Amino acid sequence: LQEFCTGWQHGLGTFISVSLGVGIQAESAGIAFIEHMLEPALQALEARIAWHAEQGDIKPSTDHRLAALALFSPIFVALLHQGPLHGNRCRPLDIQQLVESQIRIFVEAYGHTADGTQTPP
Repeated sequence: LQEFCTGWQHGLGTFISVSLGVGIQAESAGIAFIEHMLEPALQALEARIAWHAEQGDIKPSTDHRLAALALFSPIFVALLHQGPLHGNRCRPLDIQQLVESQIRIFVEAYGHTADGTQTPP
């Protein structure tokens, strides 16, 4: 997640914002955005969650796709809010603090230890 945020600040955010705007207006561009930008990012996160599930860090019953969306979506919305929508001018938000908070919330919701107990926050 941190790498995504860093990339966002170094040009990825502009690219995604423009692509998203065009994708909302044109079906073929929207499908291309989903297939080539959004889904690969989510699938990479799903793969990371699956790996942690295999290690016993994540509850076995976790739906990896839904967990990836739950982790990623608030950060994605906040990056849009703070960047291209100029929320940083009227309602600034510390993105790093949000990332750390999302990770804590994610671990509380989905994490557990090898003996099946919940992972402490």
